[in-house]
Amino acid sequence: RAVTIEVASDMVHPYAVTDKAYHALIELCADICKRNGIPKLLWQGDKSLVGQVNRQNLTVHRWFANKACPGDYLYSRMGDIAKQVNARLEGDTMTGEEIYKELTAYTVSLPLPEWAKEELEEAVAMGITDGTDPMGLIPRYQAAIMAKRA
Repeated sequence: RAVTIEVASDMVHPYAVTDKAYHALIELCADICKRNGIPKLLWQGDKSLVGQVNRQNLTVHRWFANKACPGDYLYSRMGDIAKQVNARLEGDTMTGEEIYKELTAYTVSLPLPEWAKEELEEAVAMGITDGTDPMGLIPRYQAAIMAKRA
């Protein structure tokens, strides 16, 4: 009947979530819709529409229990969440190649952890890798080559 999602947030009102958690929530909702044949998220913000899934299929915990969930931060953004999920469901999404490029750009922007520096130096010395782009993503074939060399 329902899928419930808990999102870690600040401990005080309005219970804000990080941008990373917000975007992960949208991706999770889109994935849940795809896997369950839900073509569109519908949000009216109207508790009286509970059960009328042809008019509203997105609900919040506060409508079913004496709770403030999901907190005012997310509650005020339910329309935006539905809009962004629907854009993904309608095909307004990135290709696998675009996702790979975005992930690569993100990982490259991260600093190499201190614990990994010595491991990287050893891998270079052993000829497993040349050491370039240590925070970048690699395709499976490159991982296979590195494993074979190791």
